[in-house]
Amino acid sequence: MIKSQVEAASGGNSPTTVLTSAFLRGTEVWLNAQSEVLSAMEGLMADWLRRRHEAFDSWSRSFKKMCECRDAVDFVQVQQYWLYDAIRLTTLDVRALAGETVMSASKITTGVEKPVDSANADILKTRRGKPEAAGGPPVERVAAE
Repeated sequence: MIKSQVEAASGGNSPTTVLTSAFLRGTEVWLNAQSEVLSAMEGLMADWLRRRHEAFDSWSRSFKKMCECRDAVDFVQVQQYWLYDAIRLTTLDVRALAGETVMSASKITTGVEKPVDSANADILKTRRGKPEAAGGPPVERVAAE
């Protein structure tokens, strides 16, 4: 008798089935968010490695020029060009990190919010239109037998 009342209250689904379904949806949302984070991080790391390669090339060229210098003025000028390049590349790194962090955070929060809302809507649909109190938890009435 109690089991049939519980099944009737949950729209024919057992509480275990509803909880398992909600847990699996939450897990799916979390895994999708992690996948998006890792995909974004892959792109970030590739760009970062490219910039590191460019910085190393700049340092290598500058070092060769410094070794070939015969005049102190030329040596200082090569150092200044190298310093300018290093500052430029560092600025690009900071801009990329700041921009990608903000974009990734907004993308992830948007991606997580939508499926959670749709999961709640699906659970409410399984309740088969039972009346709900305004602003409160759903009201359930079980017919006494």
